[in-house]
Amino acid sequence: MEHDSEHRLTDQELMFVQHALDAELTALKKAHHYAAEMEDDNARQLMLEHADIHHRRVDLLLGLLDAPGDITKHAKLLLQSGGRGYHGAHD
Repeated sequence: MEHDSEHRLTDQELMFVQHALDAELTALKKAHHYAAEMEDDNARQLMLEHADIHHRRVDLLLGLLDAPGDITKHAKLLLQSGGRGYHGAHD
């Protein structure tokens, strides 16, 4: 299993991912909050679109963490697909 551990995230990398997740979740919550506060439909829709972007980023990060095997391979697939069409296909 030593080979498998080569492709897992280090503690420092996990910390970076945690910070990224925290930032995306905060932005997601704020976007939903401000969308609910807006009276203008166009502005509300724009804020909801921003919330969707942050939600997709959270999903991408969580999908990467859940990916089996080589994290580098899965990260490349996620980046190449832009998060669309990739659903954690196994090795």
